[in-house]
Amino acid sequence: MANSKEMNTNMKTIDDIVETLTDEEKILFKNLIDECKERERFLTENKKNLNTEMLKLTQATEKLMVNLKKFHMTTVELQKVCKDAFTKLNTNVLEKIDDNMFFNA
Repeated sequence: MANSKEMNTNMKTIDDIVETLTDEEKILFKNLIDECKERERFLTENKKNLNTEMLKLTQATEKLMVNLKKFHMTTVELQKVCKDAFTKLNTNVLEKIDDNMFFNA
């Protein structure tokens, strides 16, 4: 059984509390003590699982942030390329228009 003190160093375990009971109280509350110990094991195990999943989530988030930054940089570069292409296209179109089509002031 994992020590539930791992959960919170300030929190007493069921075993810590049971140690303070008399033998008569231990017998009287045996079912309750057993149920509490089972819940304590359940919580300890779930905390371990939660920590593992939080680590995975943190790693996935960091990877997502790296990929989003790459995507952003690619988008910025694509925007520059599109702007340059649009400028060149407009220049080509204007160069192909006959000079007679322009108003002379």
